[in-house]
Amino acid sequence: MVRALLADRGAATAVSRVARGLAQTAALWPAIQTAFGLVQRAAAMLDNPRQQPGAAVRRRYRTLLQHMRRKLQRAGQLQAGIKHFLKVTRSYWPGLFHCYDVLDLLLTARHFAQSPDLYVLIQMRNPQTPAVTAAFLQAAENLRDIAQRKDYDAFRALFDEVRAHLGAFTQPALAQSDFLIDRLVERT
Repeated sequence: MVRALLADRGAATAVSRVARGLAQTAALWPAIQTAFGLVQRAAAMLDNPRQQPGAAVRRRYRTLLQHMRRKLQRAGQLQAGIKHFLKVTRSYWPGLFHCYDVLDLLLTARHFAQSPDLYVLIQMRNPQTPAVTAAFLQAAENLRDIAQRKDYDAFRALFDEVRAHLGAFTQPALAQSDFLIDRLVERT
């Protein structure tokens, strides 16, 4: 009986502390709700469940970012976090939507974001795996041979072929990698 009373008192004390903590932080919750809601909407939009093209996602996302700027005051003490989110988004803007238009890149990123167990049987049982692997090895051997021969013209031709395949993605990739390199240099 004594233990039960002590346990009840302990639970009552814990509930009292939680209630007191909630009361003391109540003023912070609207700002947290606003900031979290904005970031959650951004993530959901970038998830692109309707598989819209990059231009459509870009338009919707730009509208959301404008909405975020207008709601900045409602983010309270989390304004700095939202400002940082907007700044980072701006720095990645040139290439942020390219993956929605380049199916190969989107699928490649999707594969490596998941468990290899999802694909191991596909690769091991796929009758085309030997042909695809052989083509990959042939391309790698071709590059190795070009490098060993020091064939500058063949390398330039291969380089131009890959650049043409990547198309418009080369410029955003260059801008993003420049940004990352600059940040690394700043840290050293």
